[in-house]
Parts: sequence; structure tokens; C-alpha cells
Amino acid sequence: AWLAERAFTARTETEHQLAVKKLEGWLRSEKRPALIGTVDRRCAGAFIAAVAKAAPVLEFGLFDLPAVTAIGARQLGEAGVRVTAHPGDFRNDPIPAGYDLITLVRILHDHDDDLAQSLLAKVRAALKPGDTLLIAEPMAGTPGAEAMADAYFGFYLLAMGSGRARTPDEIGAMLDKAGFARWTERRTGLPIVTRVIAATA
Repeated sequence: AWLAERAFTARTETEHQLAVKKLEGWLRSEKRPALIGTVDRRCAGAFIAAVAKAAPVLEFGLFDLPAVTAIGARQLGEAGVRVTAHPGDFRNDPIPAGYDLITLVRILHDHDDDLAQSLLAKVRAALKPGDTLLIAEPMAGTPGAEAMADAYFGFYLLAMGSGRARTPDEIGAMLDKAGFARWTERRTGLPIVTRVIAATA
């Protein structure tokens, strides 16, 4: 269990670093940037903490289950990060509006198609035209990593009880269906760990 936890933590930290790197250009271009992180229940705001180190002037929002949001907001506040907590459940609640950028880090692949599609539609409804959604997670079809990814996700999703790894094109089709104007994949240094898609509302 200890080794599994260490492996999960190391992989999650790497994913956060890769996603933050893809945000650098966006951060430089925004005059009034704001960020909402919808995070894995085991991360409790860790992605926001990583972004805050790169851009402490941002306004942050954290949307997650109430218990997770409370932990994340407290930890972020203790670290000096300004964050607005939005406790909720995207299965039943709308995604908070008013943010220029919404991030989904390791979220879609944990859920089956219907719920993932519903989430993307709610994110689109929360964004103004021209705003951005950033999706960062391992994706299927990574050249040279198919066998390894299939083995990993087979065990991971069996434990989760739902979800599947999707190719960027599959996610892109879901974004199109949700009403996004366009999307593009942004290259990362470790695509076997994390691939990134940016979608414009």
C-alpha cells in the first residue's frame, strides 16, 4: 500500500507540473486571469497549489465534494493562496461561473461516457465565449505506450469501478458535442503520464 501511495503521489505531482507548464502561455496572455480547479478527491487542491507557485496573483476557485473542498481550502489558505471554495457535486450541481479558465485534471477518465459528457456540457455553460477549458490526464492511443497504458488502466479503472481512458480525438468529439468552438492538443514532455487538451468556449 505504501508503494502504491508513493507511486500515485509521484505520478500526480508529475501530472500537475506538466499541466502547469502548459498554462504558462495562457497566464502570460491574461490581464485578469482567474482559475477554477476541479480536482481529484485525493488531491484536495494540490493542482491549485502548484499553479499558485507559478502565478500567485491569480484568483482561484476550488469546486469539489464538500469534505474535499473544506480540506483543500483550509490547506491552501494556510499556504497563503487566495481561493474561493465551491462545495458541490458535478453529478447534480452546476459548475460555478465567472472564471476565465476551468481545469479538469485527472477527472474525465474516472467516469463513464454519459457522466463525462454531462460534465463537459456543464463546464461549457459556465464559460463565456472565448474562455478556456484545460483537460490534463493520461489518454489512450499514446504512441509506443499502448500496452503499458492498457495494463495500467485495466487495473486502475477496475478499482475505480467506472471510467475509461480516451484518445484525444474521442475527447475532442465530446467537446464538440458539448458546444465548444474548437480544441487542440498541447504537447507535453511525458505524454505517457499526461496529455493536455485546451478547448475554447
